[in-house]
Amino acid sequence: MIENNKIYQDLKNKKYLKSNHEGVFVCYENNRTYLKINPKKQITLSEGSFYTLMRQPSGLKEENVKIDQPAELHNITDESMFCVLKDCLFDNQPKDFKLIIKKGVKENE
Repeated sequence: MIENNKIYQDLKNKKYLKSNHEGVFVCYENNRTYLKINPKKQITLSEGSFYTLMRQPSGLKEENVKIDQPAELHNITDESMFCVLKDCLFDNQPKDFKLIIKKGVKENE
């Protein structure tokens, strides 16, 4: 868990720059693309994969996500979301396929 806290702080403290996408900030460092997605914002990504570390009620949650087709990534939490793009890019066109990131899951969902 200490390692995840260190990674999360590193992601949080990067020098993000404003992107062309509202509420989405980007950092290019060490041949990697890092994203900070503000709460209630989204970004469209091409197929590929990304890594994310999110604060959840039970602690930090680490995920490696593979996208088989272009998709909109929605952050509907109350906190910024941090991602490391592995082999996907920004896409400007809205997509039918959506990945929705939220805190916890209601029992009937």
